[in-house]
Amino acid sequence: MITIEDNVFGKEFHSKTLNYCKERASFKSYEVGDKIFHCDIEHINKVQKPIVKHLESKGNKIKPIFSYYRMATEELDTDWRIHCDLKIFGEEPTHAAVYYISSNNKNLNGTAIWKHKIYGRYCPKITNEEFDRLISEDANILSNWNIDFIINGVDDRLITYPSNVFHSKYPNKAWGKTNKDCRIIFCMFYIQDNE
Repeated sequence: MITIEDNVFGKEFHSKTLNYCKERASFKSYEVGDKIFHCDIEHINKVQKPIVKHLESKGNKIKPIFSYYRMATEELDTDWRIHCDLKIFGEEPTHAAVYYISSNNKNLNGTAIWKHKIYGRYCPKITNEEFDRLISEDANILSNWNIDFIINGVDDRLITYPSNVFHSKYPNKAWGKTNKDCRIIFCMFYIQDNE
C-alpha cells in the first residue's frame, strides 16, 4: 500500500532539517552502475530515527537498510529513471520511504507512480536479467510507461510504498542550481515486518 502523510514531524523539525541540507550537508556525487546520484549520507539518524519511530508506532517492525539525503537540480540528475527498489546493494527491502525536505510551489513536483505497459504498477517476480534490463533500458523510454498518478512533494510530507512499485521523481528535471534552492528529499529503504 502507498501511504501519504502530511505534517509528520512539525515545522520546527522540518525547518532544522531543511537548514542542515542548505547550510551543512555535504552532497557528493556517487556513481551506482551507470547512474550518478547527488547525496549526503552523513547524519542520517537525524531523520532516519524519527521515521523509524513513526512507522513503528503503527505496529510495524522496521529494519532500515540504507538511507540518504538526495538533491536534484535543473542540471543534475535529470533522467526519468523509472524503477523499483527491489534490490539495494545486495539487500531486498520490502518498502521505501521518502520525506520531502524542499518543495517548489510554482510547479507540480514530487514522485510519479508509473505503470509499465507489460507489468503494470508493480514489478513481478522476474529474472535478474529482466530486472537489470528494466532499470537500464526501459527506465528512460517513456513510451513503455504510463503515469498512474503523481504525489506532490509537500514540505514535511512522508510517503511510503512497497519496493516493487515503479516510480521516479517528477518531473525529471528539478529546479534550482545548488542545495540552497533545489529539490531535496530524504530516502530510506527498509524491511517491514507486521507485528
